[in-house]
Formats: sequence, structure tokens, C-alpha cells
Amino acid sequence: MTRTIRLVRHGRSAHAAGAWVDRAGFLQWLAAYDDAGLAQDERPPTSLGSDHGLVIASDMPRAIESARHLGREFQTSRLLREAQLIVPNLSMRLPLMLWAIAIGIRWLIAERRGEWPSAEDHKRAEDAATWLDALSAEHATITVITHAAFRRILAPALERRGWADVGSKKGHHWSIRLLMRP
Repeated sequence: MTRTIRLVRHGRSAHAAGAWVDRAGFLQWLAAYDDAGLAQDERPPTSLGSDHGLVIASDMPRAIESARHLGREFQTSRLLREAQLIVPNLSMRLPLMLWAIAIGIRWLIAERRGEWPSAEDHKRAEDAATWLDALSAEHATITVITHAAFRRILAPALERRGWADVGSKKGHHWSIRLLMRP
């Protein structure tokens, strides 16, 4: 029996984009983003299908609401929360898109230096991978609603346990990163 774990990024957040903000303003925006659910018109794409198997979501509001849209019971776990962002210490006001770009550049630098993911996020991904691998003995398909950056840590942790990453590495909302194991 082939086992499947589908790492799905949550749907689009209800938290609206803001204006130009400094670092403190960006951190406030980020906290509000984490507390927000999904945009009112947000629905999973038909490409997500209906064979979700066991559904598990991050315990953050946008992941919980995404799981609710699948129309079946699900459980939540703190293990699946988003990875820690590295917000640059810039002393200027920028639009949110430039903050996102600055964070992405900072992430790439930190990753190359071996500074990302944090030890805490790495351990959490390893714990989540162990847990999901064990659950797959009872559930042929597991759909995990999580976050873009955390998927980048979780997928390799699953690969270290024998899972093959056969899915897209795209990070858009509702994208699926598919892992399989015989």
C-alpha cells in the first residue's frame, strides 16, 4: 500500500495589506495576520480533490479555517505552526511587499549560512515528521494544512524518514507538496 502525505498551504488570509510601515509596524501587521482567518471569499481549488484522508491543521486561524473548508473533521497541532520569520532590522518605512522581499533575502542568507531554520523550528519539524510518519501506518492519506515556510522544513524531515517528495515546491495558497512512501 502506497502512503501519501499532502502538505497543503493554507488559503489566503483575511488580513488586508497595509500601507508603508516601519519595522514595528510590520511586526504589528504580522501579529494581526497570524490572528486573522481566511478571506471571506476564499475556497479551496477543485484541484485539491476530495480524497483528503486524515486531515490535520496547524492551530493558527488561517489553517483551521482552511481545514474547515474541506468539509470534514480534522485535528489541530501546534507542531504545524509557521516557521519563525527573520525580520530584518531596517530603520525605514517600506510597503509590505518590500518587507516580504527583505524577509526572503534575509532567509536565503540565513539558510546559506546554516542559521535557518532555527533550532526550535528544526526540532518541531523533526517531531512533526516522526508523528506524521507514525500516523501513516493507520492512514493511507494524510492531508496537512500548514504554512509555506514550515513546509520547506517539514518536507525534508519526512524525506529523511524515507518519504519521496513528488509534488510541486510552489508556495502559493492552497498549493500541495506531495510526499509518498511505499
